[in-house]
Amino acid sequence: MSINPILYKILADHDNVEVLQKILKSRILSKKQLENKISEIKNLNEVLKKLEDAGLIQKKKASINDLTRYFPTEKGLYLEKLMKNE
Repeated sequence: MSINPILYKILADHDNVEVLQKILKSRILSKKQLENKISEIKNLNEVLKKLEDAGLIQKKKASINDLTRYFPTEKGLYLEKLMKNE
């Protein structure tokens, strides 16, 4: 699996990397948990959308938005492996 050039742009943004690392570390987090862990990120919805569009995370929708859960995809786990090897 190769790294898409678009991923480099996403990973160049500190907020994107921080959110991705929290999800990778926990393996699954609700939106509310993310908000509590990363309160300084004001554009959390935008970051989550970018990560999801890049195929690094997926979401499992809940009837209450705060309970929507995010988890890493195979691509996200592969990227985690690459980041650990650097």
